[in-house]
Amino acid sequence: MSLASYLLTVLLVGLVAVAYAWSADRIVSRLEPDLHGATRWLAGALVWIAIVIWAALLAGTVGLLSAWSMSITAVVLVAIVYILDRRAPVRSREIEVSAGSAGSTGRPVSPLLLTAALLSTGLAFGAFLAGVGDRIRTGMTGFDSTWYHGPIAAEIARTGDTLSPHFVAPQFLTWFYPHNSELLHSIGLLGFGSDFPSLMINLALFLGCLLAGWGVGRSTGAGPPAMAGVAIIIGAAVFADQAGEARNDLAGTFFLLAGVALAANSATRSGARLNGLVLLVALAGGLAAGTKLNFILPGVVLAAGSVFLAPGNGRGRVLPWALGGFLLGGAYWYARNLLASGNPLPWITELGPIALPGPDQATGGRDPGSVISYLTDFDVITNDFLPGLSEGFGEGWPVILILALLGVILSFGPKLPTGLRIGAVTVLAVMASWAFGPTSASGPSGDPAGFVSGLRYLAPGLALGLALLGAVTGARTYLVRAGLVILILIIAPFAVFAGGEPSPGQLLLALVLAAITALVGGLIAVAPQRLARAAALPLAVVAALILFGVGYLAQDSLERNRYLEPRFVTTGLADAFAWARESEPGTRIGSTATRIYPLTNPGLDNRVFFIGRRQSQGGFTRVTDCREFIDSVNSQSPDFLVASLDREGLKRDYPPEVAWLDREPAARPLFRRPPTAVFELTGSLDPDRCRR
Repeated sequence: MSLASYLLTVLLVGLVAVAYAWSADRIVSRLEPDLHGATRWLAGALVWIAIVIWAALLAGTVGLLSAWSMSITAVVLVAIVYILDRRAPVRSREIEVSAGSAGSTGRPVSPLLLTAALLSTGLAFGAFLAGVGDRIRTGMTGFDSTWYHGPIAAEIARTGDTLSPHFVAPQFLTWFYPHNSELLHSIGLLGFGSDFPSLMINLALFLGCLLAGWGVGRSTGAGPPAMAGVAIIIGAAVFADQAGEARNDLAGTFFLLAGVALAANSATRSGARLNGLVLLVALAGGLAAGTKLNFILPGVVLAAGSVFLAPGNGRGRVLPWALGGFLLGGAYWYARNLLASGNPLPWITELGPIALPGPDQATGGRDPGSVISYLTDFDVITNDFLPGLSEGFGEGWPVILILALLGVILSFGPKLPTGLRIGAVTVLAVMASWAFGPTSASGPSGDPAGFVSGLRYLAPGLALGLALLGAVTGARTYLVRAGLVILILIIAPFAVFAGGEPSPGQLLLALVLAAITALVGGLIAVAPQRLARAAALPLAVVAALILFGVGYLAQDSLERNRYLEPRFVTTGLADAFAWARESEPGTRIGSTATRIYPLTNPGLDNRVFFIGRRQSQGGFTRVTDCREFIDSVNSQSPDFLVASLDREGLKRDYPPEVAWLDREPAARPLFRRPPTAVFELTGSLDPDRCRR
């Protein structure tokens, strides 16, 4: 993309984004006009995401999602909101505060405390940013991103359809997963015509989680320790694979943190004065549940907990607002599943003696296994769980776990905001979802190979638990808050670099950003308010120019290097990925490999799909019979076919599909290198050749 094209794209996408942001801000003003500071930004972000998602869903339900439909909807929404604002101006309300409730305390931020907190925060952010830089030089390489997050986002953008399941490799029924995150990625694809925004989304969510952590602590005047606690978890090795990828764990974490921050900063109200706040908190829970399955229980708990922000005699009146907010956030995908398979949760086909509808197929992938099932297996706990926790959170993981649990326990103390107690119960729900989840310790019996990967289901609870602990220290002395910040600073390097020895570039970037954020934050904290406000606009302009320049260089690097020399898969499959870079717009590429996303070209205007067989009730299975495979290929009509094993050393050099295609005159071999062969299809294949 040339500099002029990049400038025009940023300008147009920015205008549409600002239109949605303005509408979101006005909606927040109507729902909750008395929010200020971090909580106002968080409420605005939640509503902005929600209206962008719903604009896409309304168009996508009828197959019309496109850059044009998103732009037109933005203009229409601005007009509607503007007219409503003119007819009924928003007025700030008087808030009734009862004993035991707390909003922002107004306590000035300690420069020393803020500087120390920003050191650990900058270290975590720098390491994460280095991971994004790696993806800019390669494209997304994470297994889940290249298996289903990326392909589903690309298919939604290509087809403009959000209602139909988009089939990928047939493991875990991933096409039935909730897709709030994938939908945001697809909107980025539509806006830029490339997956450059996908590499940036989790970076923005990282910053959003920091703001939400600050918001939780702000409820008691303890923003710095709460933010630092969140930073070391989302910057820990367990979340390193979120950097520059399309994975959705950070999105769900942000929604939970933001919802708890809003709840914690609330004041006890009655009647209609509470409706907007309850809706916003419940919306956060719904957005989380609409992002990933393991956030269903915490999302429900957060939404249900919002009702308890009202006094006892007012909870019935706010219940519809809580239900409405939750449904707006996440119900669409489960309703889509109900239409497609007859079951909102197609993974559950039996409920005691009752048979439920759903695809008649195994979920595939690793053998299921939960952490709770190994509760009395001390060999597994000693040999797998304890080293795994160290690998995910660093050698200081026992301290992290103790601090998070302490945050939960102390949040039930007297004279603390009700929202902190709601957050504590939400943490317990996250931990329960992790402990009982069927993939938290997946793998053969006695060998939970998926435990370390599954720690990302626990991490959101630890981040929220540390944010709660930071908030709790606001009710205690300065020395307690300082002690927590120093302890977090000590364990931060162990958590951030737990995944292995950092590269010199990663270490340098982390240290430089830690120093810069600490210095700038400290200066802002000690500067007079008048000077800080005067400097805000010039600093914002300079930051915008820097971001624009860095963004141009980053997207140019991605365009030139995306899957040019892939080294994250087998050599044969890497050759196929590099070959597919040059495929023409509209080219149809079928594949038998699980990771199909790198077969998309830089403009994402070719069509890539898995060769499988559709079943009733939304099923989709791998084809293992020659004749059925040929029929599936003919029905999907690819121009090229990539037949490959996912990895080498599986008792054969090539998958059986290669031998089947070798019999076909219409399948012209382009190249082969174990375990991959690429064919050009010049016509229909003959299933009768399977007998020979």
